[in-house]
Parts: sequence; C-alpha cells; structure tokens
Amino acid sequence: MVAMLFSRGRVAIVCVLSTTACVEVMVDPSDGAGGAGGAGSSSTMATVGGGGSTPHTVAGCDTLEWVGEPLLIEVDAPPRGAHLTVLEDGRVGVAYIRPPDDVPNTWVRTLKIGDPFAAWPPAVGSAAEHSAESLYLENPSIDSRSDGTFVVGDQVHGIFDFDEVGILRRFDDGVLVLEPRAGGGVYRARSDAMGYMVALEYFPSAGLHQEPTALWTSPISASCPEFRLAPLGSELLLVVGPESQCGGQAPVTDVLRLGSDRVSQVTVIDLPFLPVKQWLLSRPGGYWYAVTGEPDDALRAFPLGPTGELAGDPWVLEAADRSARGVATWRNGLAVASNGADGARIAVLDGTNVTYVSEPDLGGMPFPDGDLSVIIGGSQGQSILVAYQGNEGVRIRRADCSARSE
Repeated sequence: MVAMLFSRGRVAIVCVLSTTACVEVMVDPSDGAGGAGGAGSSSTMATVGGGGSTPHTVAGCDTLEWVGEPLLIEVDAPPRGAHLTVLEDGRVGVAYIRPPDDVPNTWVRTLKIGDPFAAWPPAVGSAAEHSAESLYLENPSIDSRSDGTFVVGDQVHGIFDFDEVGILRRFDDGVLVLEPRAGGGVYRARSDAMGYMVALEYFPSAGLHQEPTALWTSPISASCPEFRLAPLGSELLLVVGPESQCGGQAPVTDVLRLGSDRVSQVTVIDLPFLPVKQWLLSRPGGYWYAVTGEPDDALRAFPLGPTGELAGDPWVLEAADRSARGVATWRNGLAVASNGADGARIAVLDGTNVTYVSEPDLGGMPFPDGDLSVIIGGSQGQSILVAYQGNEGVRIRRADCSARSE
C-alpha cells in the first residue's frame, strides 16, 4: 500500500552515509537501446566503497514495455495532482484538481476506470465534481484508500469520497493522514506556531463529526513538519521530518510506531540533507523509505525493518536528468517513475539491477515538478500504471514486465 502523505513541509528518515560502507548505486542511463515505441530496457551499476556485481536487467522483468497508447482524460484546463487508487471492486479511481475559474473556488474531479490490468485501454466512467471552496489548492497533495475515501490538502484539508459529491469534512488546521485500512479513521497532526511541538489525534470516522482521541503530544526535531504513514500488520509507522523549503532547521527526523493503544518513538535520525521528495511504503517484512535531495537529486531507498529500524544500506538510483516523482513497492523491490526535460521513465529495481522504459513525450507536462502516481497490478505485479498531468488533461500509461525466454 502506498504511504499517506499530506504536508505543511517534507518528511524524511535518512541515515548519514558512511564513507566506508558499501552502497550500491544504480545508474538510470539517459540513452537506452531500442524497444517498443522507441523505448529502451537497459541497466548499469556503480558501487561506492568497493564490491558490487556486474549489472543486469531484473530477473522476471527482463524487458519493460508500454502497452498501447496513453489513456487521455480530457480536462478543460491543465489539471493538478493526478492520483490513482485501486478500489475494492477492482476498478481504479482517478482524482485530480481542476483549476479554479475564480479564486478561491476549487473543484476536485473524480472518475473510475475499468480494470486497467486486463484489456487496454480500460473503460472510462463519467466524471464527478466535488466542490472544494476555499481550500486554496495551489500545490495540492492527494491520498486515498481502497474504500474510495480520499484526502486533498494544501494549506487547508478536505476529506472526500469517490461516490459522494461534495466534501465530507473540512479541517482548517493541522495535517490529515488517512488510516490505511478500508473504513478506517483519520489521524490529524497539529503543531504549534514554531512547529516544534506536535499533537497527534485520531478520528474514528472519516465523515462523521466526532470528537478525536488524543494519542500523543511531544516536541519534535523539525519545524515545518510533514507526516507520512504506512501500515504493516496491525501497526503503523509514522515519520515526522523537515522540509527542504523551510530553512533554518536541522535535518533531523523522528520515527514513531503507532500501536493499538500506544505511540512509541523508534529513533531520531540525522539527515545528510533536507529532503525534496520522499515516500514511505510498506514492503514484505518491513518498509521502504525513499527520498530525493540535493545536490545530486538521486533517489535513495532505505530498507526499514518491521518496527521501523534501519535494515540495510540504501539503494541509490541516479537521476540522469530525470527526478523521481513516484515510487511504489514492486515485488521485493521498487518501481520508480521519474520525469524531466526529456520525458518520463519507469525503472524497476531489485537492489542490484534495473530495467527501465522511457517515454519521450509527456504531452506537454505543465508542472514538471508534480508527483507521478504509480500503482502495481496484474499477475505477480507484472504491470505498472502511472498517471501524470498534461496540457490536455490527465494521461495514464501502463508498462508490462516480461521474463526472458529460456
């Protein structure tokens, strides 16, 4: 499941890299060999600190190729915040922000597409429009879960449902994080004016106007905090860290476990940089924490154990003129969607090898720094779906893995 992200800032959990530790560095080349539609599948690897192995494509995903043409959902103005979620009935929900005709009114649009991991292209349902008046969504974030509940946020947050027009609930302060399980509640984190004291509370329902239960109040290491949440079994991991745009603070992050009746601090981690983009994902036996940061903008993916402890050296995927904008757990590795001036790229990583496919034409992507939404599906996770915003609307593409024939 994809981690929950809503922010006033940016979260991070990173350890300082040792100058002697062996850190595998996967290089995503700018130029690839030919493939379907001019795409390439290739890999190279550099190893820092000695050791390493000759790189190959990923076993079971020896080639990665686009399926058909992009699915275009036309919008009358360049949309923002395109987001995908797998729903309980097997369809995929698409949510995005329609630019306002008059500030401060904003419209959130949603629709459902048929199973995109079967025949391509999938059927597209009609769009629903949800008024989000006065949410001021200039740089929105969207997160969701399988029951159709989703949260849209920027300076103000709103809770929505794919099947209900309008807004379920609005919060004028704090940061909202959906409990990942279907039918679950909502966590809200609020900080003081300086940002160094945070209170965490829990609402048992996403829509009902109930009083919250206070869970935890404590000083934290970051000002302008951002919060991420990911599940593993009956427990959740929460990280609270700094934002790269919020200067004058130490790059330090708090890592917390949320149990059924307790909040416990796992560790406080010093960072080598203030993060720019970051993701917290569940994986078999633990979590992934993935982060990009200056100066190299490479993606560093840290494996975390079941209680949030660091469980190994990070995997590193160099930017190669494309910045990581979407990350998802893929089997025992990662799928990374990147974009830049030369278009988009999806890479599949297993810690030693990388297979990738390029997309040179993003359809005039108006917000190159925007997130790319990535979900995994199909038999054994063979298909990767990515959504991005273009000048004409929301574009959705599918890439499929194929194993090498013996």
